[in-house]
Amino acid sequence: MAKYDTDYVSEFGQFIKEYLDRHPEVVADQYRGRAIWWDKPADFKQMEEAAKDSVPIADGYYYFGNP
Repeated sequence: MAKYDTDYVSEFGQFIKEYLDRHPEVVADQYRGRAIWWDKPADFKQMEEAAKDSVPIADGYYYFGNP
């Protein structure tokens, strides 16, 4: 099995690490953005109602009929 240098960091990786170290507000802004779009409590009742109202997925060749 080949051995890999696990200490290697690309130039881009070094740049990003140094940039984030110098600009911690960027990381805070990332967390704020994530909270806006992703970190929300799940409303299972609403999800269940949405599933009841959904239209079944049609076959990919819906307009051509089955051969």
